[in-house]
This record gives sequence, C-alpha cells and structure tokens, in this order.
Amino acid sequence: MFKNAAKPKATFTLWILLNRKLATVDRLAKWGMALNKTCVLCKNVDESLDHMFLHCHYVGEVWERLLQWIGNHSNRPRTWAQFIQWSIQNGKGKSTRAQLFKMILAEGVYALWNERNKRIF
Repeated sequence: MFKNAAKPKATFTLWILLNRKLATVDRLAKWGMALNKTCVLCKNVDESLDHMFLHCHYVGEVWERLLQWIGNHSNRPRTWAQFIQWSIQNGKGKSTRAQLFKMILAEGVYALWNERNKRIF
C-alpha cells in the first residue's frame, strides 16, 4: 500500500542526509563560502547537519507533530548514531507501520530542507 509512496525527490534528499552530504551552512563554510551561519529555522544556533535535524527547536516541533500523527511515540534521537538506529528500527520491514514511517521520514526531511531553503533563497 505505501511502498515507494514518498516522492523521488524526498527519497533522494533523505539519502543525501543519511550520507551526511546535505549542503548545510557548516559544510559550505568548509568550502570557503562566506555565509550567515545562524539557523534560519530557529535563529538561535549556528546551522549544522546535527543541529538542523537533531537539535533545532523548530525541527523538533515538526518531528513531534508528524510522529504523533502516525502514532509513533518513540523518543526522538539526540545523536547521529541514535538517528540512524531510530530510522532503521522504525523503518525495518514491510509492515504498514514501517512503510508509513519511511514515507513520513523522507517527506519530513524533504519538507524541512525545502522550508530552510525558502527562508534562505
């Protein structure tokens, strides 16, 4: 029912995230680009991959609402290793619950990345 329900762009963005290759401000700064380093979503901390997807208050609220909506009450991960384990644990298998989690994860990451980009560009 939910197999491949996430848009290809969302699945690709999730793949880039899981490989830690998203072009966040800290990554672009390493390439010599001069940018405003403040997270455009919470405006409190410098943007990094870990901040954006694990620690940002704005992103945390989005994840809490999405997970609550699908009835997943697991604790949100706080470290990258926990994020990977959480993604595997909740997305493993072909059950409807696992398929729904994978779709929400991919679409959630994609929506957050797009919101971040809209606020910058």
